[in-house]
Amino acid sequence: MATKTLIFKEVEIADVGGADPATFEKHLVDSAEVNLEPQETTVEDGQTLTDAYDANFSVGLYDSSVLADARVYTDASTDPQKADITFKGATGSSDIKLTGVYINGSRDFSGNRTQAMLRGSKRAVSLDSAVDVTDVT
Repeated sequence: MATKTLIFKEVEIADVGGADPATFEKHLVDSAEVNLEPQETTVEDGQTLTDAYDANFSVGLYDSSVLADARVYTDASTDPQKADITFKGATGSSDIKLTGVYINGSRDFSGNRTQAMLRGSKRAVSLDSAVDVTDVT
């Protein structure tokens, strides 16, 4: 597998299963992160085995209207709902999709800029169910 630089051009939020997508293009390119953290268990002889993966994401957006999207949880006045979030890659990069996650939204003022922050995580038992990676040609 070749190494690729991930360059995201937009973020898409959709209902679980992909229905009713909303696209947000005004994001901070340097702020989009998707991480996989293996969760390990120590077995009887002291070795470790990976038994799950935590998929975490965060992205800052200039478009604060994302905080009004019903799938983005901003406070306890609404019930949270799971959604799909896709980091859409530029040509030659990859799309990264996390399905069935709670998307937490907040405002951030760090770095002398105003941005809407989206964050979330999910635990999965396999690499394939943690994130879906699709090459963009």
